[in-house]
Amino acid sequence: MSVNRTRSLAAALLLALLGGRGLSAAQTPPPVSARAGNVVLFSSPEGALENRSVEGRSGWGVRAGGYLYADLPGVHSSHIRLELLVASGGRSAEIAVPYDSSDESIRADPRNPGAWKPSRINVLPTAGWQTVQLEWKDARLAQTCNGHDFRLELP
Repeated sequence: MSVNRTRSLAAALLLALLGGRGLSAAQTPPPVSARAGNVVLFSSPEGALENRSVEGRSGWGVRAGGYLYADLPGVHSSHIRLELLVASGGRSAEIAVPYDSSDESIRADPRNPGAWKPSRINVLPTAGWQTVQLEWKDARLAQTCNGHDFRLELP
């Protein structure tokens, strides 16, 4: 009998999604990938990673309207609780976070049932940093979302 334990993961991300108030960007070419806690983030044609700083704390993000792809390497649990540290620039937002699930009723990609299962993060209109959480009870993490485990879709 196997025990399915919840795996709690944390990532410090600066989601530079809500305008540029209070944000400063590093003046270097975007990296192909970056690690934020247990999460590996990736640049793509849909969003180049940017190192950003808010109130002396740095994190990773993409420009508003971009997509941020991510993987959870070495995670072998289907029950995931992901905590993200987010700076929103004082505005509220809803961030779509489709992920690779084992839910075969999800047919966004007929070749990979379960891929692109919808989930969301609600960001409050606070200054500085805030912690937001996602919980997935059916995570598959087989990188079937454009070659990754999940995607943050910034408004």
